[in-house]
Amino acid sequence: MLSISVVFLFLGLAVLAFFQFRLFKLIRKVGPDANKHSFSIEHASNLYKCGDFPELKDYCAECQVFSPNDDHLHWYIAIGNYAAGDLLLSKQAFLKAISINPNLKREAQAYLEEITLQEVATKNIIINNSSPLFGSASLALRWCYLGSINLSLFSALAKA
Repeated sequence: MLSISVVFLFLGLAVLAFFQFRLFKLIRKVGPDANKHSFSIEHASNLYKCGDFPELKDYCAECQVFSPNDDHLHWYIAIGNYAAGDLLLSKQAFLKAISINPNLKREAQAYLEEITLQEVATKNIIINNSSPLFGSASLALRWCYLGSINLSLFSALAKA
């Protein structure tokens, strides 16, 4: 009698192990790696909020291969690059997101305006640095233009 109970116990454990194995296999299929390349707004948002911009860029680049026309994907590429300081890629991604979903234009407008201001400021600095008047007066004018020194200091430099 005891041997029959042991056989049924082992048989029950074998069936349980079989179903447990099948269950784990099913969980792996529908787990986070199942849609490894589909874009998750929640994941991208968490990376952005944590300030992990290199990881956000890598994640978006990986997802972009499989869903190149996802407006949210391009939005996170844009804000991630903007936060990381890569304004050219940011501008391109904002324009791509707007081309996919024109409703994003209002949200992107402030970013695009700031990028344009940064581009103009960078061009002005490059133009000013390449001018033949690179003396102390020219340098003082540039600092005054950028708001880094006040006018009284500028006049003191001009007298010197």
